[in-house]
Amino acid sequence: MIPEAEPSALVDHWVRDAAAFADWIQRQVDASGGYWLHTPEYVEYPVERSGAIDVETAAEIEETRLILPDGFILDVEIAGVFRADQSFEYVSYGYHLAAPGKPLVWRYDKHRKPPFEEKHGTDCHIHRPGGRIEPTPFIGFDEVVLRAQGEIEAARAPQSVFQRLFRRKN
Repeated sequence: MIPEAEPSALVDHWVRDAAAFADWIQRQVDASGGYWLHTPEYVEYPVERSGAIDVETAAEIEETRLILPDGFILDVEIAGVFRADQSFEYVSYGYHLAAPGKPLVWRYDKHRKPPFEEKHGTDCHIHRPGGRIEPTPFIGFDEVVLRAQGEIEAARAPQSVFQRLFRRKN
């Protein structure tokens, strides 16, 4: 079983509502050197309270595309909730990284997939080229941006003949 991260550790402490979440997301984008193809649609709506559920507001970033340096593209979709204590918790996400000539570098997902959850103890997973799906720890948007930057840097790095011949196929 893969441990989950604490929701409060996944965004900066000052993120307490959808407007602050949008600002935090934009800071990650600015740091990446990328830009949105279209301004993301941030949707916020109240959640009906029932019983002991401590959710106040739900927030979503509907599917949008982040253009990164060197022709890399990151498709982003996030849904989450702000709890009564104002912490943010990701409910689902999808982050799909593509590179020039490589339609799938990786895709991180968090969504309900019962057979996968039962087998691996998590609803977080990564899709890799060749149809491989593997369980992963939770990953927030800031970490995804850092991993995308790592892929860009790796693609820029010169490789020896040995590395090109024997590189790990993803």
